[in-house]
Amino acid sequence: MLNGHELPQKFKTALSRSWDEAAIWPGCKDGYIPGESHPSYGQCLVGTLATLSYCRQNYDTQFSLAAGEAIYPNGDSVWHFQLTHLMPNPQHRLTAVPIDVTWDQFPEGTTFQEASDWGNNANRDKLAEILIGSFWGDDTLVDRTQVIVNNLRDNGISIRQTGKEIVVGQRNELLRRYNFLSPRMSA
Repeated sequence: MLNGHELPQKFKTALSRSWDEAAIWPGCKDGYIPGESHPSYGQCLVGTLATLSYCRQNYDTQFSLAAGEAIYPNGDSVWHFQLTHLMPNPQHRLTAVPIDVTWDQFPEGTTFQEASDWGNNANRDKLAEILIGSFWGDDTLVDRTQVIVNNLRDNGISIRQTGKEIVVGQRNELLRRYNFLSPRMSA
């Protein structure tokens, strides 16, 4: 895992100061212990969305959201999000490089399984469950994303998009990228 090491230090420092209990995913709220939980705990999607907006604003559009599961050493898992950056390699092909801004919340030995890599109908169902549950089933996502955007601004990082613009844009991108989502949402 690269843990966002290729991001500018100024951004990484600002993001580390931007984690906020108000931005924790509702599904993780019960496990959060103030003063004990990792600062980025439960904020992978909102942190990744803000980072995606920052990267596209300042670099290029070869960044995309990767959805999947973080699999703990004991076999338990939790939905997780990170970025993928498509970068040219020496063979003049694009290599997918993961950027995970909240990976440090997990214990050593945890692995990430990207849902789009799973390749069968059962795993497509898992991808749909993660994306629909996270983007359309969570009525706090826009507000939680805005918390991180505001905190980044307060820490010297300019993000032009609002939390709502980021979420709505990503929802539209997901619907274009995964044509199997729309029928499942209307069912």
